[in-house]
Amino acid sequence: MLDSKVSEYVGGELKVNQAYIICGQAGVTPLAYGSFGVGKSATTKAIAEAAGRYFYPMYLGQQIPEDLGGFPVPTTVEYDGTEHRIVKRLMDEGILLCKLQPSVLFLDELTCATPAVQAAALQWVLEDVPNCWKFAAANPSNIATNGSPLEPAMINRMCVMEWEPDIESWAEGMTNGNASEFPVPYMPILPADWEEGVGHYAAQAVKFVTDTNHVLARPELLNKTPSDDASELPFPTQRSWTNAVRLLGAADSVGADEHTRRTLVVGCLGDDAGQMFLDFMKHEEYKTPEEILADPYDVRVPKSCHLAICYIGSVLRRVREDLTPTRWENLRIFLASCHKQNPDVAQAFKGKAWKIKPVGHQPEYNQYFADMESERSDLPI
Repeated sequence: MLDSKVSEYVGGELKVNQAYIICGQAGVTPLAYGSFGVGKSATTKAIAEAAGRYFYPMYLGQQIPEDLGGFPVPTTVEYDGTEHRIVKRLMDEGILLCKLQPSVLFLDELTCATPAVQAAALQWVLEDVPNCWKFAAANPSNIATNGSPLEPAMINRMCVMEWEPDIESWAEGMTNGNASEFPVPYMPILPADWEEGVGHYAAQAVKFVTDTNHVLARPELLNKTPSDDASELPFPTQRSWTNAVRLLGAADSVGADEHTRRTLVVGCLGDDAGQMFLDFMKHEEYKTPEEILADPYDVRVPKSCHLAICYIGSVLRRVREDLTPTRWENLRIFLASCHKQNPDVAQAFKGKAWKIKPVGHQPEYNQYFADMESERSDLPI
């Protein structure tokens, strides 16, 4: 459970680097490229402090591979009655603490690290450490101290993005915080059920890269090796497609804006493949939960029951996370629209919608959904 400090700014207005914050919570390590002194480290530390998590920064330009992979310690092991001398790895204390408690592991100065240290860091990008949010930051290799370009294998496991300097917060801290107290970042917290919204996007990705009969499908973008001049840029593989759709589900769960959604998709797939996929989804005429709640009439839903459930469920979750009478009424209108296309699925969600009705709110009458709700006598119209 997050402490009260988080609730003080979750509803704030200034929203920069939202893709970076969403990635770390969703299990995809973000890599923020940015110049020197623009707040990458300070923001990541603020995220950890606000969430009440242990913060462990690793400045990779100052590390040796053993700092990440463990220091060799001689020992013995017995096998089939014979004792053998072996070497085990003794884990760094900070990394051990990241594994033992809710934590934030920050891999900084990634392009300042030697190739050997980068290879050791890759295991931490790969490893699924429960309850550890992982973030990474770097200066572009052409300006980094002893800069070493990142290998495609590292890039393909991360969501790569440009850091957005938070100038307004910096100015606020300089003028009103005596240049020592700066506002904490707006931090969208993923709900426990955020993964339930992934299915819709997963189906769209599969269709985009496998359906040769669709006018906008691009099967050649399922797996595409980067060219030499784009070796430090994200590119599409089955792994990065998986990461992209998971991040879209996470973004929907917190009502992320279009800029954040594009940053997440392009950060996994690259500019070309990412933008083509976003265009494909627009062509399919499926809307985000927030777009639906802004205009809930006559919304098209997927024909597949499984996808319709994912689609409707994502809207219900957004209303539950940010519940107001207006949003709840718009949810009813949306369900009525769904009822015209898939009555069984809409009926399955109607009861769930009424369970989250705002306390004290008197439901409005609207002929648009009166017929649907009249099918259950226990619900007021």
